[in-house]
Amino acid sequence: MINLNTAYDPGSLDSGASYTHVEITNVSFNVEHQAINLSLMYGTAPSGNFLQGKSSAGSFRIANDGQSGTDWDVFEALTAVDGTEKCVDAFTRALCQWLLNKSHFAGTIV
Repeated sequence: MINLNTAYDPGSLDSGASYTHVEITNVSFNVEHQAINLSLMYGTAPSGNFLQGKSSAGSFRIANDGQSGTDWDVFEALTAVDGTEKCVDAFTRALCQWLLNKSHFAGTIV
């Protein structure tokens, strides 16, 4: 989950709402083609638990295009598990970090 630096206003989609967080809601991973597809939603986290809003935060793709230094190479380097963190947590954190690094969102990982 990403805590946004600036709240997102969904406009008429959810009048009066202000979304403060982005959550990864779906991940598909194609091992053969080395590609990860992400779907995200805006929402809030009033007590630390994500409450999904009515507005999509978009879809993104991390893929190996066969060239050195691609998003895929950078993502692989972020997923090293230090032995104390669960793999799924490290994976999710790495996905959030990639989104921040690519300036898709501005915020902090929580």
